[in-house]
Amino acid sequence: MKITRLSDCNDLLEQGYITESELTAAKKTVNEKHKPVCIHQDGICVVDDVGGFGGFVRLLQTLYESNNLEEKEHMRSWSSGMGWNTRKVSNKGML
Repeated sequence: MKITRLSDCNDLLEQGYITESELTAAKKTVNEKHKPVCIHQDGICVVDDVGGFGGFVRLLQTLYESNNLEEKEHMRSWSSGMGWNTRKVSNKGML
């Protein structure tokens, strides 16, 4: 997993990953709520307390490749309780 923090967001604007209005809204949130925001993601969300990258791989293998229905349901319930699901999460809801 790799999280990249750029010095500014000009590349994201130039490449069309974000719009000026999204950037303006993000800046407003940071300035008014003193809260960090995610303005772009590439990939899926990870879940905390899963045991690092290897644990996340095992989670995905269990959910998508396991034939053990009891283990699969347990993992689905646990991960859902941690706030993770397979739906795409909007960047606004990221942090």
